[in-house]
Amino acid sequence: QSLPGVQPAGKLVTHDDFDMGPDEHARLVAEGFIAVDMETAAIAAVCEARGCAWSAVRVISDLVGVTPGAVIDLADADGNPKIGAGLRYMVRHPADVPKLLRLARDSTAAATAAARAAAETIGRA
Repeated sequence: QSLPGVQPAGKLVTHDDFDMGPDEHARLVAEGFIAVDMETAAIAAVCEARGCAWSAVRVISDLVGVTPGAVIDLADADGNPKIGAGLRYMVRHPADVPKLLRLARDSTAAATAAARAAAETIGRA
């Protein structure tokens, strides 16, 4: 069920692989999926099993195939940067620095948009 005043759009698929191949990407697009998620379904399953109401606010900061899978190791589980790992990566892959800067910018924008949407939704409830 949708939140009051929120119109869902697009299909979200849960996937356990951060860096899928082009054939799988094309198949998901052909099936109408617009985003890939690794967490929401697990949270939803637990809530459903316990009879808890739930909702998710998701924003996208990167696209499948755009972000190299290696960058997943540049942050800890909470998303905090691993400075040493980041510096080593940039020295070894200087051509990826613009992509990393874009990912940082887009991730910040996504986090801000998610927080704003969640606050607006809570304010309407």
